[in-house]
Amino acid sequence: MRDRFMDGNIGPLRGSLALLIVAILAAFALGACNKKPADTGPRYHLEGKVLSVDMHEGTATIDHKAIPGYMDAMTMPYAAKDPKDLAKVSPGDQITADLVEEDGVPLLTNIVVTQKAAINSAPASTPKQ
Repeated sequence: MRDRFMDGNIGPLRGSLALLIVAILAAFALGACNKKPADTGPRYHLEGKVLSVDMHEGTATIDHKAIPGYMDAMTMPYAAKDPKDLAKVSPGDQITADLVEEDGVPLLTNIVVTQKAAINSAPASTPKQ
């Protein structure tokens, strides 16, 4: 008995291959349905000074200028969309960032330090003897 593949009869193989391709495409389509959509809402530009950073909470308190079309100048805590971004900022740093809303919560993204906090240049005092 000769092998069907050698005879050129690959009909059953062709059907299996087609079924495999359909299954792979369906898996990709279902995976795409579960992804969260990219930021499609408005983005606002924030400029301000970092007053404090809470890495545990993933927030930074920012004293910021007015954000045109969004809010007046004020000081308030903001969560970072990616809390790891807060590792690059310190109290006293001047920053810019984009502000986006997810489910009504303002989040900082694209955080850029425009000026690092001034380091205290005065030497530490030594006690008198």
